[in-house]
Amino acid sequence: MPLNFALSDREKFDLIWEHVNPNYNEEGGWQIRASVCEIYDDYALVYEYDNGRYVRVMYTKNEDSVTFSEEVVPVRVIDVTESEYEAVEKLRHLNGDTYAEVNENLLNAETNASLVVDLNSKIEEKDASIATLQSEAETNRTQLESLNTQVTDLEGQCAALKSDNEVLVQYKLKIEGEQKDAVIDQYATTLDKEILDTYRADKANYTLEELDMRLAYEMKKTGKMFTTENEGVGYMFKNSGLTGVEEILSHYKK
Repeated sequence: MPLNFALSDREKFDLIWEHVNPNYNEEGGWQIRASVCEIYDDYALVYEYDNGRYVRVMYTKNEDSVTFSEEVVPVRVIDVTESEYEAVEKLRHLNGDTYAEVNENLLNAETNASLVVDLNSKIEEKDASIATLQSEAETNRTQLESLNTQVTDLEGQCAALKSDNEVLVQYKLKIEGEQKDAVIDQYATTLDKEILDTYRADKANYTLEELDMRLAYEMKKTGKMFTTENEGVGYMFKNSGLTGVEEILSHYKK
């Protein structure tokens, strides 16, 4: 089985150095045109003496070789302190591990920060409005509960009044019934029991005066007569030749 040897970092450096100094040989007069400053995973930072600039030489590392890209990217090396370097590196990290468009992104960040402040202000206004509405809702809820209590009290009072009124109605009906029975009883000696029972069963449909007049008329139809000596009955009939209704009406003055 053939052995495969991985390319070491030192060998990688040598390959990159030879790539940027192609004339470092006898034919080229051992000319050095660039130096390798730093080596990263996919590019090397190189200083070109003839141009006086720093560039990125892009490459791809294989197991036992290095493949270079034709692309050479000019870069700038800035002089910063350690603390400044840490700040710049943090900025690069926050910007997606690149310095590209960092200024634009910072401006966008400032704009977004302004928008955030504006949105926070609007949120606070909405929160204040919500708090006001909740307070009003609580007040309305309290008022509603108070009104419901008043309604319940009034319904109770109304029910009590209805109950009292029903008692009074029943009492009135009882008194009227007793008075009507008394009127009917006055005719117990002059009218048949069957007639009296009929009027007694239907007495709720008559007033006292109507009941007395109808019973008097019933007695007139029988041809019987009674005087005021009969326990205070208020009618005294005589044979006047008038009909029953005429006889009753004749006792009222015109």
